[in-house]
Amino acid sequence: MESGESCGSVVGRTKKVDKTMRTWTTREEDVLIRTLKDVITKGWKSENGFRAGYLTLLESAMHAAIPGCTLRGNPHINSKVHVWKKTYSTLCTLLGKSGVGWNDTDNTVEATDETWDTIIKVNTTSSSKLPFFLRGIIS
Repeated sequence: MESGESCGSVVGRTKKVDKTMRTWTTREEDVLIRTLKDVITKGWKSENGFRAGYLTLLESAMHAAIPGCTLRGNPHINSKVHVWKKTYSTLCTLLGKSGVGWNDTDNTVEATDETWDTIIKVNTTSSSKLPFFLRGIIS
């Protein structure tokens, strides 16, 4: 192989690898939720969001609770909180629709088939408006 070339690659082209992508464990998510609750009760949250430095505080707490934890405040924790906010917003919008309810026993959204058909029909005109978890079901 020539210099600068690797197995299976084309000279001059490099594949961009996202090194920040990782999968969260259930334990990590549980610790993050517990830590977020502690941060909020200690006054780190205001009307407009969290105070500066909260990610560092969360990161330190995660490292203390889980030895060997490789999570960083930015991008890992910041991204996770962002995804949770988007999911929560989508869920609130969905539950605000007529005929849609929440089942506390199963922790699921419930609706009649007609209601789902209406929701899907309205949202299929623009696939980007559909929540991620519904895109695969409809398409």
